[in-house]
Amino acid sequence: MNGVSFEAPTLGVGRLLSEGSRFFVPHHQRDYSWTEDEIEQLFNDIEEARAANHNEYFIGLMVFMHKDTLQFTILDGQQRLATTTIILSAARTWLRTRGLMQDSDQIQSTYIAARRLGSSDFEPRLVLNDVNQPVFENYVINESPSSEIQKELDRFKRYDPNRLLLEAVLFCRKKIDELGNTPSKVKDGAESLYKLIEFFQDKVKVVRLAVANEANA
Repeated sequence: MNGVSFEAPTLGVGRLLSEGSRFFVPHHQRDYSWTEDEIEQLFNDIEEARAANHNEYFIGLMVFMHKDTLQFTILDGQQRLATTTIILSAARTWLRTRGLMQDSDQIQSTYIAARRLGSSDFEPRLVLNDVNQPVFENYVINESPSSEIQKELDRFKRYDPNRLLLEAVLFCRKKIDELGNTPSKVKDGAESLYKLIEFFQDKVKVVRLAVANEANA
């Protein structure tokens, strides 16, 4: 291909987020657009794969362009990567509200945002476009009660560009609650979430294609 080489390993989407790289949605890319139906389908497919003891569930190709060694511009894969982050943040919040602080903090630092040495600021693993990022940072990267998120959502007009994003946050929290709120102990609910996160780490697979420029993509 005219001497152009491509790097395209297959790996878990959780591992992709946890490797220390940062991912940026270009300003011109569309806003977050997944609906509850698409998120529900993802949850159902993953739960079916887990129940059947499948070694992997493949969610497709993601295309990135290098900004530098550990920073990438997302050319294709924003919706899947953002939804994964929202699901992991919902698990983090479930654990935190039940006093499981160490596990909550570990999810935060591994998948969502990490603190640079010598700094008090946390750098998000994923940065959305200029329209979505403030809402994403307030209600996904940072902790916020669901009541505050609902209050903010109620302020939005029907076609607000952040409406689907906030609906996704609340819907993912609902799905995590369904998974975690077992009839028995909090510990059993937490174990269910740990297994889900482990599945995202290495078994919800993507092909990560890194290209030098958009023309290569």
